[in-house]
Parts: sequence; structure tokens; C-alpha cells
Amino acid sequence: MKRVILSIRRRVELQEIDGSIAATIHAKIVSARGAQDLKDPQGNLIARIKKKILSLFRPVFYLEDPQGNQWFRAQGKFMGFSFKVYDVTTGNVIAEIEKADRWRDIFLGGLLDFKDTYALRILDNVTDRRILVGFVLSIDNVLHDR
Repeated sequence: MKRVILSIRRRVELQEIDGSIAATIHAKIVSARGAQDLKDPQGNLIARIKKKILSLFRPVFYLEDPQGNQWFRAQGKFMGFSFKVYDVTTGNVIAEIEKADRWRDIFLGGLLDFKDTYALRILDNVTDRRILVGFVLSIDNVLHDR
């Protein structure tokens, strides 16, 4: 992951080991719910991530296809440090997200907060990994990056 510092839309690049770009995440310029776009290297929209507006202590995020149909729902636990990602059509858990350095955020309140560490446990062998990694980074961008 590489965050592009000089970017109006807070662009994040997902890179392969060889440095090639696998996908990019673009924050929407004006959005009440912290919407973010996940795009392929050619700039085509893969998915859009949106936060449910009224979900303060147990945040909820939705991942939609380019036509606006919901694919996945991420339900967070208290304060959004861990999530379960559900397939909207089947209701099955397809991934689990855990913020590994949450105690630093709780006790230091963002002081010395230059990077975050997440564990992504994928339970589904079909879903494109770029979508799940993009989902994790979008959640972090909305909840934990100021």
C-alpha cells in the first residue's frame, strides 16, 4: 500500500510485490458517509465502499458493485477495531478484520500514529483479494485516519 500524499481525493495505491499497481482507492470529495471508490489500474470502478451514516459505536460499511448493488456488509464491533464481512446475498461470513494495534490508539489517542496494522482473515476462496484489501483500507481511511 502506498498513500499518495499530494492528492485531492486522498488516493491510496495497492501495489504488487514487483511495484505494479493492482488497484487504487479514491475518497469521494464530498460525502456525508465517507464513500470511497476502488478502481483497477486502468481507472475502471471495481466497487464503492460506503459507511452507514448512523452507526457510531458499532460501525457498518457496505461494499457495492459499480451499479450500486450491495455485495458485502462489514459489521464492526465496539469502536470499529474488528469487523466481520458478510456476503449480502448468502449471509455467510467471508472475511474477518482485526486491528492489531488498537491498544496504541486507545491509550495514545493517535499520538505517534504513522501506520496501522491489520489482520485480514479470508474465509472465501472466490472473492477477488483486491476487493477485500480495498475494503479494509477504506474502513481504516474512514474510521482511524484523521
